[in-house]
Amino acid sequence: MHSIVRWIAVVIFAYGCAVHLVQLVSGGWSTYAGLPGLLAAFFAALVVLDAAVAVAIAKKSRAGWLSGAALLVVDSVGNAVANYPPLDTTTGITTGRIGQALVTALAVWMIALTPRMMRAFSESGRPSLW
Repeated sequence: MHSIVRWIAVVIFAYGCAVHLVQLVSGGWSTYAGLPGLLAAFFAALVVLDAAVAVAIAKKSRAGWLSGAALLVVDSVGNAVANYPPLDTTTGITTGRIGQALVTALAVWMIALTPRMMRAFSESGRPSLW
């Protein structure tokens, strides 16, 4: 069970890396036009951050799992800022808002599984956090 959950998390972060990479390659920095500079930089940095978390979780790193959960929480907040007023005044459901809801659901999923995965990763013979 823990192995399946771990590999699902790896796929989620690899997918996030790919999505942000495609956005940057296809649209460049203009992909994040209209966003505050730090938020745009964070979304661009997700190419590297998502990849690093995917590798760390694949290696059963407890720090990787904790970093992944924190990264999804920050990503969810960032997407909320980007997809709701005052930055996005569109009414109704948008693809950005659907994406934000999915990222939030993934953050809740990772946080809910954190105690179980910390035990599973520590049983793998790794030192306390790594």
